[in-house]
Amino acid sequence: MRGIDGRLREILEANYSPDQLRAVTSTGPVTVVKAGAGTGKTHTLSGRVAYLMATQEGLELDQVAVLTFTEKAAQEMGERIRDILLHWGRELKMPRLEEASRRVGEAYISTIHSFALRLIRENPAEAKLPVDASVAPRCSTDEFRAELAMAFDEMDLRWFTSRLPQDWVPLAQEALSSGWAVEMVNRMGPEELAGLCLEASDTLGATGRLGPKDLWDLTVTREDLKRLVRDLLGTMRDWLHQVGQAIHHLGSVADLPKGELPQLLEEIRREDPALEELLEAVEMGLGLQEVNLNKTGYRSVKEELHQAVEEMGLPWVVPSDKNGPFSVFKKKVKERLSTLTGLCHLDLSGQGEVRLWRELNRLVALGWQAFDHMRLSSGQLSFQDLISTACGLLEGEGPSPFKHVLIDEFQDTDGVQFRLAEALMRRGAHLFVVGDLKQSIYRFRNADLSLFDKVIRLAPVVVSLAESRRSTPQVIDLVNRIFGSAFAHGIDPSTSEEYEPLRPLTEDRSDPLPVVVTPDEGAQSKGEVLRSACASLAKEFLRMHREGHPVRDREGTRPCRWSDFAVLVPTRGSYQAVSAALEDLNIPHALCSSMDFASRFESRDLEALVAALGGDRSPLGALKVAMSPLFGQRMYHLRQSEVGSLAKAGGEVISSLSPISDAAGASWALDHLFKPLHWLSNVRGQDRTRVLLNLRHARELLMEYEAHMGPGAQGAGEYLTQALGNRVEEPEIPPDDAVRVMTVHAAKGLEFPITAVLLKPSQRGGNGDRYRISRRLLAVPSSSLVEDAAGEEGVLAKASSLLEESAEAWESLRLFYVACTRARDRLILVMPDGKDRWGQEVTRALGEDAVRSLRIETPPQAPVERGAESGIGTQPVDAPSRAPALVQMSATSYSLFKFCPAAYRMTFRQGLDPKWGGDFVHRGPGGADLGTLAHWIMSRWDGDPDTIRGAILREEVPQEVLMALEDPGLPELMGWLRDFARSPLGERFRDLLRRGAGREVPFRVTIQGGFRMVGAMDLYLDDPSGPVIRDYKITHQDNPIQELYRHQMLFYGLAVRRITRRDPDMAIWRLRPQEGSFEEIPVETPDWDRMEEELLQVARKAASGPFDGNPGRCPGCPWKMSCAR
Repeated sequence: MRGIDGRLREILEANYSPDQLRAVTSTGPVTVVKAGAGTGKTHTLSGRVAYLMATQEGLELDQVAVLTFTEKAAQEMGERIRDILLHWGRELKMPRLEEASRRVGEAYISTIHSFALRLIRENPAEAKLPVDASVAPRCSTDEFRAELAMAFDEMDLRWFTSRLPQDWVPLAQEALSSGWAVEMVNRMGPEELAGLCLEASDTLGATGRLGPKDLWDLTVTREDLKRLVRDLLGTMRDWLHQVGQAIHHLGSVADLPKGELPQLLEEIRREDPALEELLEAVEMGLGLQEVNLNKTGYRSVKEELHQAVEEMGLPWVVPSDKNGPFSVFKKKVKERLSTLTGLCHLDLSGQGEVRLWRELNRLVALGWQAFDHMRLSSGQLSFQDLISTACGLLEGEGPSPFKHVLIDEFQDTDGVQFRLAEALMRRGAHLFVVGDLKQSIYRFRNADLSLFDKVIRLAPVVVSLAESRRSTPQVIDLVNRIFGSAFAHGIDPSTSEEYEPLRPLTEDRSDPLPVVVTPDEGAQSKGEVLRSACASLAKEFLRMHREGHPVRDREGTRPCRWSDFAVLVPTRGSYQAVSAALEDLNIPHALCSSMDFASRFESRDLEALVAALGGDRSPLGALKVAMSPLFGQRMYHLRQSEVGSLAKAGGEVISSLSPISDAAGASWALDHLFKPLHWLSNVRGQDRTRVLLNLRHARELLMEYEAHMGPGAQGAGEYLTQALGNRVEEPEIPPDDAVRVMTVHAAKGLEFPITAVLLKPSQRGGNGDRYRISRRLLAVPSSSLVEDAAGEEGVLAKASSLLEESAEAWESLRLFYVACTRARDRLILVMPDGKDRWGQEVTRALGEDAVRSLRIETPPQAPVERGAESGIGTQPVDAPSRAPALVQMSATSYSLFKFCPAAYRMTFRQGLDPKWGGDFVHRGPGGADLGTLAHWIMSRWDGDPDTIRGAILREEVPQEVLMALEDPGLPELMGWLRDFARSPLGERFRDLLRRGAGREVPFRVTIQGGFRMVGAMDLYLDDPSGPVIRDYKITHQDNPIQELYRHQMLFYGLAVRRITRRDPDMAIWRLRPQEGSFEEIPVETPDWDRMEEELLQVARKAASGPFDGNPGRCPGCPWKMSCAR
C-alpha cells in the first residue's frame, strides 16, 4: 500500500499544480474550488474522482455523483474520468480502477436535471408520480397558457375550480369576484397576465423557497420596506462615497445648487434613523456636506466632476452625447432617491398601489397553482419539478446513497438546485463544488450568486485556482488590468468575494500584444460607427490570415486557419454588421446559434405544406409547395402560363401525403417525403447541412405536438406556425474552415486562438412601466396601471426596475470578463464607441494613451476568394513569401474564371449554386454530388476491388456526401470503381499508394506579389524521379468543361513547381469507363513563368471584375440554365 501511495503521489505531483493538488486530495466535508477562466477545472474535477476511487477502498463508482449544467460538459467529463481511471489503473497496477473505467457509462455523470430524472425513475413508488411521468413539452405549456388566458378573459370560475386542488377553490372564488381583478385583467390583457403566471412559476419557483401560496398570502410591513430601502442604498454606498471624496478633493467653497435632493434625503432620514450612515455617504457623494458650489464655481470644476464620475465606472452611468458623466450621475441619484422616498411613504393600509399589488399576486398565484396542478396530475414535470421531486427523495432518513457529490459551474446554481446539494450534504455526502463568480452570466436562468457565496463561507476547505493554462501572458495582463479595475469594489453586491487576478503559466512574453480596433474617423451615426469598426476588424483578420499569424495547438505552433478566428458579440443584434463586414471581404464565416430558423425558406415552405395537410387547400398553398425546392424544383422565375400547372402539381403532392398525415400525423408524412434525398439536389451545396438540420428540428417540433395532442395536422400546423412566430432557435451548424461569430453566452466553456470581442453591450436598463416578476417584490404591477387604476405614482415598479437595472449592469461586466477570457493567443477588442460600458472600462483601466497605443491601422485590402480551400490532412507547405499578399484563390475558382468569368461571378461572388443543364446531363449518372462521393471513396479506399463496399461502410459518412448515397447512379459508380481497380490504371493507383502517395494533400503557396495559391490535390507523390499529381473525374468524355479540368491541373502543377522546383508528372484519371477502358489524360508542362503571370492577371480581375461571359462556351455550357446572359 505504501508503494502505491508513493507512485500515486508521483502521478499527482507530475500532473497537477500545488493548488489543484490541494483540491484533488481534500478531505473536508465541503470543498470549494474557485476556478478562474482556463485554470483547469475539468482536469481537477476528473482527477478528484480518480483520486477518490484510488484511495477509498470499497468506494463504488455509483456512489459518486458528478453534476454539470450541459450535456456536452457531462460527456467531456465522463471521457476525462474514463481516461484517467484507465491510466492510473495501469500505472498503479490496480485492476479495480481499470474495471471502473469500463463502467463509467453506468456512473452518475450527467446534468443536474438528468441526475434528478434518474433518481425519480429508480424510485417511482417513493416519488409518488405516474409510471409514465416525463418532462412537460413546450406545446403542452403553450396550450395551457392559451387556456389560462381565455379563463382570465371570461373570469371562468368553473375552469379554475376544475384545475385547482380542493383547498384552492374558495380562494379562486374570492379572487375572481373582486372588482379589482376584473379591472386588472381588462387593463393588462389576459394574455399578459397568463404569461406572468408562467413566469412566476419559472422565476420564483427556482428560488426553492417561494410557491403560489406565498404570493396569495403576500403581506408587507414597514420593516420590509425599510429593508428594501436599505438594500437599494447599500448598492449605492461605495460609489457615492468615492464620488464624494473626488468632489471634496477639488477643494471648492462655492454653493452647489441643491434643489430638492436635500429634502428627499431628510424625508428618508426621518422615516428610518438607522440609515444615517448610508445617508451620510449619499450626502457626501452629492457634495451636499461641507462643500458648497455656486453656479459659477460649479462651471469651473464641471470637467473635473465629469472626470471624477467617469473614472468611477458606475455600472449604470453611461453618458449620452449631450450630458457629461456627472450630470447623468446626479439625474440617476435623484431618480433613485425619489423612488426610495416613495417607498418610505407607501400607504400600507391596503388601498391604492399596495391593494393592486396584492390583487395581482393573488391572480398570479391562481394561475401558477393551476399550472402546477395540471402538470403534476398528468405526470408532466417541469425541470424544477424534477429537482424538487429528487430533493424529496433525498430528504428522508438514513445514509445518503452517494458518498461524494461533485458539482461543476456552481455559480450558475439556482435555489432549487442548491436545495438538492443541501439535501445530499445533510445525509452525509461530501460536497465538492467548482465555479467562478466572475463567470456568472445566467441570471436569466435564475442563477443566484449569493448561493455560491454562502457555500464559500461555510466550507472548511476553499482552494483558489488562478494559474491560467489557456491564455498568453499578454492576454492575461490585459484581462487583469481591465477587470482589476472594473471589479475593484466587488464582483456583485450580493457577494463579498473580490477579484482574484489570473496568473500566467509562463513568463514568456514574446507573443503579440492584444490590439484595439476602432472605426474610421469619418463615421458619424451609431450604425456607421458599428459598421466601420466591423470593417476594420475584417481587414485585420484578412491581414493576419494572409501573413499566416502563428497560433498554438497540441503539436506546436502553426499558421492560423479561418477556424482559429472567433468574433464574440453580446447579443445577436450585432450579427448582421459583423457578417456584412466579413462578407465584403469574402471571408468564410458561420453565425453560430443563429435565430434565423423562422426566416429560412425551408421552415416557411414546410409550414405551408403542414397547413395544406391540415385543410388549407387553396391554390396559393399548392403553388408554394410546387415552387419549393423541398417538394418540387428550385425556380428563379415564374411565368404566368406556368401557374396553373404548378398549382396542380403542388395539389398532387398534398393529396399523396394527406392519407399518411391523417392516419399517423404530419411528421410521418414528412418522413415519407424526405427519406429519399433526391430533393437535396435543388438546394445549394453550401445550404444543405443547414436545411437538413432545420427540417429535422421542425420534425421534432411536430413529433412533440403529436405525442401529446394527437396526429391532427391542423393543430400541428398551428403549433408550428406559433413556434416560428416565437423565433425558435435554429440548430447550430458546426463551421468548417470558417470564422465563428457567436454570442458570449454561446462561447462559454470554449476557447479560440484568435478572439475578437465586440465592445457593444446590451443596454436594456430598467423599465418601470411594465409588469415583472421580481424575487424581492414578487408580481409587480406596472407604473401606468397603478397611475390609471389607483391615481398613484407606482414606486414598487420603479424600485423593481432599479434592482433589475443594477443586476443587469453587474452581470454585463461579468459577461465582458467571460468574453475576454476565451482568448488563447490573441485578443482583439473592437471599440465602435468608447462611451459604451465595456469601452469605458477599457479606457478607465488602461488610460486613453495606452488604448491609443494598442490601436491598429487597417489599410484597404483586396478580398480573399470565396470558397478558397484550406486543405485536409497534413499541414500545408508554404514557399517563401516575398511580399504582402493581395488575393488568394483556389484551383476551382481559378479554373472557373478561365472557363467563363460570368460563371465564376455566379458561383464565387454571388454564392449561387448553378444548376447543370444541356444534352450531356442525359448521358448516364453524374453530377457534383456523385463526384463528391467518388472523391471521398478514393481518399479512403485501398484500391482492392473486393473492399470497395467497406470504403463506405467502415466509418460514418459525412453530411456533404450523404445525399449521393441516395443517388440512383450509386450502383453504377460502384461498378465503375470495381472495374477501375481491375484495370491497368487501378494497378497504377495501388502502386502509387504503396510508394507513399498522399491523398487530398493540401498546399498553400505564396508567389510573386504575395499572391497565395491554396488547394488540395487528389493524389500526390513526391517521387525521387519527380513529383506525380493525379486528379479524378467521373464526367463523360464529351462534357464541354474538359478545358476547365486542364486549368485545375495546371494550377496544381504550378504550386508543386514553386515548392519543389521540379516539373511534375500531371494527368487526369477518368473514372467513368469509355468502351470498357479507363482513360489517363496527360497534361503537358507549360511555361511556368508565363502561367504565373496569367494567374496574377486572373487574380486581379477576380477581385474587382469585369466578369464578362465567354460566348464561345455558351452552346455547351453546363450552367446555361441558371445564367442570365
